[in-house]
Amino acid sequence: MKPPSLRVIAGRLRGRRFLAPKGQDTRPSLEKTRGMIFDVLAARYDLSLYQGADLFAGSGALGLEAYSRGAEPVVFTETGGAFGPLSATLNQLLPQGAFFLAKQDALKWLKLCPPGAAKPWLLLLDPPYQSGQGHMALQEISRRFEVFLGALVVLEASRATEPPALDHLHLWSSKLVGQSRVDFFLVEP
Repeated sequence: MKPPSLRVIAGRLRGRRFLAPKGQDTRPSLEKTRGMIFDVLAARYDLSLYQGADLFAGSGALGLEAYSRGAEPVVFTETGGAFGPLSATLNQLLPQGAFFLAKQDALKWLKLCPPGAAKPWLLLLDPPYQSGQGHMALQEISRRFEVFLGALVVLEASRATEPPALDHLHLWSSKLVGQSRVDFFLVEP
């Protein structure tokens, strides 16, 4: 069976299609959810002032949308079977230097991300819903708040979850879309 085709919704890559990885290991963000995420962000922030990180990349849909709407460069982390297809997609759609692909666990990347970034981060988190990795990622961002100060953090999780209250993470919006809950945070001192 052929994997489903996804498309970039808006921006400089608008309408460009790419494939979701085969199998059940990834769950690409739905177009409706991605559209809502970036509409909410664009209403308050100029994404060209941010660099992106799609930390549970899978298909790369969130990171591609971030790049398309101005965030640059964008880091993609993936360790599973989606790594190969993701690499092919990024090399096909994005210019060299616009992205970095790391075969690295998202939580490890958060622990090792060096301080002194040229631009604040737009951290996009869409882990497997029942894995608990979203909460662990938020805890790591909170713990290393000096590195991620000023970052926008977007967590897509199961609708049944509640956003955690963590130091240095200001929850400024929450939205429900289908079976998903999307929480928007700002990393503060």
